[in-house]
Amino acid sequence: MAPWSKLYTNYKALVQLGFQPVALNALYRLGLASGHYRRIEKREQRTENGELRPLFTYPKEEEILAVIGDDGKAMLLAEADEIVAGQVRLFGSQTVPLRLSFSGPLYYWTDYETKPGLLSALLSPFSDLKFIWEPARFGWAFCLGRAYHLTHLEKYADTFWHNFETFTAANPPYRGPNWISGQEAALRLMAFVWARQIFAR
Repeated sequence: MAPWSKLYTNYKALVQLGFQPVALNALYRLGLASGHYRRIEKREQRTENGELRPLFTYPKEEEILAVIGDDGKAMLLAEADEIVAGQVRLFGSQTVPLRLSFSGPLYYWTDYETKPGLLSALLSPFSDLKFIWEPARFGWAFCLGRAYHLTHLEKYADTFWHNFETFTAANPPYRGPNWISGQEAALRLMAFVWARQIFAR
């Protein structure tokens, strides 16, 4: 991109978005370029041990069945059984294998933005980054949790924990494409918090 073109784009962003969003983006870009995000990862990580306190209340099984009926229950269990079999419906489409790990090196999350070519090489088998992100959002965990809540069948809990362990082993913190976006990490965290409570027993 020519310097004047970049300057014009920045000017348009300033006019259309306002000063604060542009300044925050500039601050973020400075953090990428300076290596700030790598440095703060190395700070001491402190954890608090304690009991899990329930955050949600769940309706009783009979209350759920009164809403979804026998047909709804059959559809829910059919989808949950697909997940148990290693298949998932991304964006509500046809089933595809549930893939939570990648072959090849996992780069630090900022490298995908600062080093040209890394992201495009990663995407070569995919048409869009969303096909990597969608399984890792763990949206399918809600289906397993609802099926487990209704049936108390351990296969649904076991499937969740197996995939949780697969994901955490294959996607260490801050490494790989599933850590590029803070929004994606937040979606995944919400699913983890919900699943931890539903599968606690």
